[in-house]
Amino acid sequence: SGQRDAANSHLQMVIAPLFEVVEDKESDHTQWDMEIFPKGMYDSLLTLSKKYDHIPIYITENGVGLYEQLSENNIVEDKERISFLQVHIEEMLKAMEAGCNVRGYYVWSTMDLYSWINGYQKRYGLVYIDYENNFRRIPKKSYYWYQQFIEKWACKNENG
Repeated sequence: SGQRDAANSHLQMVIAPLFEVVEDKESDHTQWDMEIFPKGMYDSLLTLSKKYDHIPIYITENGVGLYEQLSENNIVEDKERISFLQVHIEEMLKAMEAGCNVRGYYVWSTMDLYSWINGYQKRYGLVYIDYENNFRRIPKKSYYWYQQFIEKWACKNENG
């Protein structure tokens, strides 16, 4: 059941006694009141690595949904997504330096997609889908940021 915390009006998910949200009051939150806690990436990877003897790990979905608009210049400024990805990837890289066997990282999602709760209101992808103009695909700022990150990462690893 969802419970509202009157002190800060955050929705709290509680399934007693199995699951209860523990929230860092200093954390940022998405427009949908979900906590953004990048250190959780590091902590989860270390926990899995220790518990399962350095098993190969693939992060299959990491990203954030945002309200986004296409500008008149056909640009989507998604600075929040770039920030979200950057801080989570930094935590993943720290975990790798600590010995975690991370083999893959995949952004959620390449393109905007349908949300079973919010329909097409939320945008998730690195590529904007213009649903009103023949589903035209327009790379967002985060697309180019991620492309540059991959290029730098590949060059760094090739050169040792």
